[in-house]
Amino acid sequence: MDGKGEVDMTKKEMLGQMEELRSTCVDICTNLWNNPESGGNEQKSADMIRELLHHEGFVIVNEEHLPHAFYAEYGSGKPVIAVLGEYDALPGLSQKCQITKEPVTPGAAGHGCGHNLLGAGAVTGAIMIKRFLEQEGIPGTLRFYGCPEEELLSGKSKNGILSYV
Repeated sequence: MDGKGEVDMTKKEMLGQMEELRSTCVDICTNLWNNPESGGNEQKSADMIRELLHHEGFVIVNEEHLPHAFYAEYGSGKPVIAVLGEYDALPGLSQKCQITKEPVTPGAAGHGCGHNLLGAGAVTGAIMIKRFLEQEGIPGTLRFYGCPEEELLSGKSKNGILSYV
């Protein structure tokens, strides 16, 4: 930021960086789609996202009561910016990546609610926000919340994880 509080990164630069993240977003989305894990079983999904965020400089904090839940944090102080990413699949919605309905494995889990898209978009969005804050020297805390099995309403708010935001 300049001395007047104006952002130095131009719109063109930001769009360029977002374009650089496109393949990352597509890879995450495709990986989640091809490896659907139902609520409570999201080990590979959570690990993939944790690894990517760790590589981007986030500090990973795992939730002891929910093994596939975590938050990834960058920066410190206020404001606190939160991004929530879902990655669980739903039972019985196995689907090949095509327009017509055809399960990969009949009866198996699949991404019927688009959590592969939500998770991928949230992760790459968090990375872009982090890069922007870092490049512009803007203070604050960015937290990405990895959110498994949210349909069960079982976890983060009950355990106080979201109270920081």
